[in-house]
Amino acid sequence: MTGKTTPQQRRARWLAPVIVWGSLSVGGLIVLAPPLWTYALGEPTVARVESCETSVHVDQHGNGHDETTCHGSWTAGGARRSGTIDGAHRGLVHQDVRVRARGDSAATTSTVGRSLAACGIAAVIGVVAHIACYRALAGGARR
Repeated sequence: MTGKTTPQQRRARWLAPVIVWGSLSVGGLIVLAPPLWTYALGEPTVARVESCETSVHVDQHGNGHDETTCHGSWTAGGARRSGTIDGAHRGLVHQDVRVRARGDSAATTSTVGRSLAACGIAAVIGVVAHIACYRALAGGARR
């Protein structure tokens, strides 16, 4: 190859990042933003974990995963509140935990750690997907 880039390669250079990083960004905002928003802007308080419910979701291939949602109550802004507690688990039922609360949502410090871990995993997936997407879009013109 003479070093000239083809129109297909030029298109792949800008399209691959848009597809991969745009998708990861939108997905990340949908999944990670609400609990992080609660933690970042919430008022520090102590919540009582009152109950946890586990639901099992099974996909069309028969693969299942469970999701636990915990509920509790706390005092914020001088008012008694109740709602979901992100980062709580069954082992904390009937215990007090430190949270940051905003409205009817509260988040524990584990929310931040889980979100950072998810971002790290997403970054690795993004790099691999970016390379694969670029190669697929650039096609055989790279040879």
